[in-house]
Amino acid sequence: MNPVKNVIQHHMKKQNLTRSSLAKKLGYTSITGCLRKIDSFIEKPTFEHPLLLRLQEALYIPPQELTLAITQRHAYFEAENRKRFRPSLQTMVSRRPSPLFLAAVVPRLWNIPIGPEVQLLEYDDEIQAIIQKYQQLQLEHAKDLLVTEYCELVELLNEYDSKCAQYAWWFGRGFKYFRHYDETLVFDRDCVLQKISSTEQPDVARISI
Repeated sequence: MNPVKNVIQHHMKKQNLTRSSLAKKLGYTSITGCLRKIDSFIEKPTFEHPLLLRLQEALYIPPQELTLAITQRHAYFEAENRKRFRPSLQTMVSRRPSPLFLAAVVPRLWNIPIGPEVQLLEYDDEIQAIIQKYQQLQLEHAKDLLVTEYCELVELLNEYDSKCAQYAWWFGRGFKYFRHYDETLVFDRDCVLQKISSTEQPDVARISI
């Protein structure tokens, strides 16, 4: 069960409030609109949500009670995200995809799932395998550019950049390797490791540009 929903329903019951009467008590003129906001908060609560303080005041909820419920809800989401996490490689594309939906429809253009066998390798071999996958993907995109080696492609793309020339968005400025749920390795175009950071979930809506 959702702990935030449980807390809100418990305090509504103590005051004999229906959902509609709660919406009125919160001061909303649109009952339907308010109920949508409440349901949205219950499903994905945040400590910055404008309804948080209003619900605490309207239902006389002790702050620590709702704080604990929200924290438990966040812990549930993190546990679910950890379960769903799969290693992957994501190109930091040269510019914003146009049309953007193409990046979602054809994720193979910029995103590569990584099989578990790669992470069974020794670390150095694992990183080399990841780099090879990225370079192979980039060379697949470059079939019409008359280059056969990744170093040639890098030279060509750098030249385009120096001349501010346009080229396909799926060519990378580098890539991110989502190695573990809480570990992301970021490489530049020359495939040199630049930093290791907490994992950012791969997402077309936040595609790296």
